[in-house]
Amino acid sequence: MNHRVGLIVWAALIPSVVLGQNPPSLTIRVLQSESVPYTQQYGSGISTNCSITGTANTTGIANTFGNTTYGNATTNSNLRMNCASYNNTYGWPHMLNVMFVEASDGNAYIIACDKAWRWSKCGPLNAGQTFNARFAAKGIEVEAVTVKGKAIRPVYGVLQSRAMR
Repeated sequence: MNHRVGLIVWAALIPSVVLGQNPPSLTIRVLQSESVPYTQQYGSGISTNCSITGTANTTGIANTFGNTTYGNATTNSNLRMNCASYNNTYGWPHMLNVMFVEASDGNAYIIACDKAWRWSKCGPLNAGQTFNARFAAKGIEVEAVTVKGKAIRPVYGVLQSRAMR
């Protein structure tokens, strides 16, 4: 058998301060991150199944005085990403980066990218970090900076979403 062996070098991306003229349409906070190395031959691939589990519960109190109602509500969320990935192929090395994020639009998303090439912008986003982002044609574009200080805008595909409220 003839196998191509390569080396994947990757580092987590860091949030950027300001990258461009278009203001971000949302902010995302990374809650969980997984990077799965795998190898792919042309015509084969990796099998990944991810889902959002848990609940979001809201409780509230309201008081009405005349024509005015006052109150407040609290939402408790224990949403989590669960992934199962299987790799049984050989060939070109890849890195599947999957992140569970909460966005300023009130939704939780599982986003992912496949670092298939050395020059790919795809990189893992570390849990606890917050990024400016915007919706793009193929997913969510994130404003980030490489460890070498280069401003980039990788696009992560949206695998799943769920309202948090």
